[in-house]
Amino acid sequence: VNAMDDSSYAFGSYVQITAIKFEYEENPEFDYLSEEVNEASEFLESIIHIDDFTEDRIEDLVKSPLLKSIQIAEFLPDDVNKKIDSILARRPDISLRFFGFLESDGFGVGLIHQFPSLTRLEIDMNFTEWKSVPDFSGLSKLNLKAIYISMIDYYNLDFIKDLSDGIEEIGVNAYMTSGSVLFDCSWLLKYESLKKLYLEGEVGLNLNVVEDMKNLYELSLTNVPFSYDVLASCKSLRVLTLCDCSLEGIDQISNLDQVEELSLIAIEGLDNVSFINGMDSIKQLTLAQMDSLLELPDFYELSKLKKITLYNIPIDIDTVPSNIRSITTIENE
Repeated sequence: VNAMDDSSYAFGSYVQITAIKFEYEENPEFDYLSEEVNEASEFLESIIHIDDFTEDRIEDLVKSPLLKSIQIAEFLPDDVNKKIDSILARRPDISLRFFGFLESDGFGVGLIHQFPSLTRLEIDMNFTEWKSVPDFSGLSKLNLKAIYISMIDYYNLDFIKDLSDGIEEIGVNAYMTSGSVLFDCSWLLKYESLKKLYLEGEVGLNLNVVEDMKNLYELSLTNVPFSYDVLASCKSLRVLTLCDCSLEGIDQISNLDQVEELSLIAIEGLDNVSFINGMDSIKQLTLAQMDSLLELPDFYELSKLKKITLYNIPIDIDTVPSNIRSITTIENE
């Protein structure tokens, strides 16, 4: 059974274009099985084989309001790449994601240049087993507005210095199984249009330069070693996410009184969030995965607060202060 026989299929947030035939046999014996079967089915529904990559299917993709990303995990024929590029030309909001690529020979910026209409690029790869890593220099030839990279064992990320001047979003998630990643936040200062910055892993060198990014609207830091005082002067920030960051000094973010959306996730040992009362522009607050947080303050000072989301936090709705109970949602796995 082909996973996507129906050309009227309502696409989800991403699809993968492939030359590999995936088969999924429906079997009543699977009905009782766990989420693994359901997840496999959902995955296959997101696959389009190149034989089914017809003009009608392309039109469906272009018109799908939910579609955010097209994924490639293998080398595809040139005519298929041209079809993908035609979608990107009509939908510049869609990202092209390169994932996996166990065949290293030939992968690199040359392949990426086959998509001249590309404005949003994602690269998600583990290079641990590769004999040699690909060259990503020369990305400035593309008119990128956004780049998000997630890499293991790619040592030198200096290609980040060679992006289009108009880049607005940068995400860097990088780890080495041994040694350290070569990345410097000061490389980003040249991008005056940068609005969103997502950093994860060993990429916090010279993070203090964010205070000089005058148009930086959103900042997300995950497992990045840094001192909170570097955020004190980031007066352009409106959205801040801190995940798996240090507890020490976290109350210093109360000086960011212009932040409107705050997410604190997996801050180990955090048991008191009353410092958030100093952030009087907060409209949305998300607190997640913190076992030490057993109660909320009343947040009376936060007159603009409209939504609180607690995810895997050991707080019962009945213990939430009455003045914020109606705007609080609790979600637990």
